[in-house]
Amino acid sequence: MCRPARRPGGDSGTSGPVRARFDPGSVTGSPPSGAGPVAGLTGSDAVRKSPIHLDADTAGVLRHDRVAIAAGFAAYAAVLVWRVGAQAVLPALLVFGVLAVALAVCDIRLLRLPDALTLPGYPVLAALLLIPFDGDAYGRALIAMAAAYLGHLALALAGVGVGLGDAKAAGLVGLVVGWSSWAALIQALVLAYVAVGLFAVVLAVTRRAGRGSSVPFGPFLLGAALTAVLVHGG
Repeated sequence: MCRPARRPGGDSGTSGPVRARFDPGSVTGSPPSGAGPVAGLTGSDAVRKSPIHLDADTAGVLRHDRVAIAAGFAAYAAVLVWRVGAQAVLPALLVFGVLAVALAVCDIRLLRLPDALTLPGYPVLAALLLIPFDGDAYGRALIAMAAAYLGHLALALAGVGVGLGDAKAAGLVGLVVGWSSWAALIQALVLAYVAVGLFAVVLAVTRRAGRGSSVPFGPFLLGAALTAVLVHGG
C-alpha cells in the first residue's frame, strides 16, 4: 500500500525519490566578477543561513512551472471572486490561493513543502485576516491553526506518514479555513485524507507504485483547503 510521503521537515530530505532537480546555475547565476569575500558573506552565505531562504530547487520549480501555477491560481481566483465578491476577507483568500497552488506544485515536483513559502504565510495571512475585523472568526482561526498544526505535528513525530512540512502547511490551512467555520476545516481535512487514500489505492491496484512508495500529501491537503474555501466562501 502506498503511503503519504514522510518528510522530516519542510526543506529537508524525503523518504521517496525526488521528482525533479534543477540546476542552481539556471536560477541563481554566479557572483559578479568584482565581488570580494565580504559580498559573498553578506550575499549567498547569509541567505543560506536563513531558515526561509528560497533554495535553487524551489526557485527552479517556480520558474519552470510558472504557467501551471498561474493557471491554477487564475481558475481559483475567478471562482472565488464569483463566490465571495468584494468582501473584506478576499485579499487573505487570494494570497492563500497563491501559496497553496505554489506549495502543491513544489510538493509534486520535489516531495517537500518549502519553508520559504510556508513560514512567511503565517504573519501575512494573520495580518490580512484582521481586515474583516471579526473577533469571533479571528479567534477561531488562531485556535484552528494551532490545532491543525499540533495535530499533524503529532502525526509526523509518530511517523505515521506525514512530515513536518505537512504540519506547517496544515497550520496555514487551519488559519484560513478555520476563519470560515469549524465545519469547513473538518470537511477539508476529511476530504484530504480520503482523497490521498483513494489515490494510493488506485496506484497500488494499477501497480504504478509498490508497498514502500510515497505519495506527497501536500497537494491533497491544500487542494481540499481551496475546495473548502470555494464552497464555504468568506
